Amino acid sequence: MKVKDLIAKLSKLDPDLTVVCIEDGGVPLLNDYPGPFEIVDVNAQKVVTSRDNSGRVSIKFDHTDPGAWELALIGITSDI
Repeated sequence: MKVKDLIAKLSKLDPDLTVVCIEDGGVPLLNDYPGPFEIVDVNAQKVVTSRDNSGRVSIKFDHTDPGAWELALIGITSDI
């Protein structure tokens, strides 16, 4: 995604939303560092977040849940 496209998509969202990146799979490591990602989508979604016993966060897309809150989501992929 080009910078101008990212700016255009973000400018359509509520500027007070928290921004979260969602990856399409496991984070590839190159020499113990995360590999590069490409931005593939930008949108706002209502979600419910939770943590499992190990502390890992999960996101459930559910705009009907009364506990849902809106996030600005940036979809990323390691398939660049």
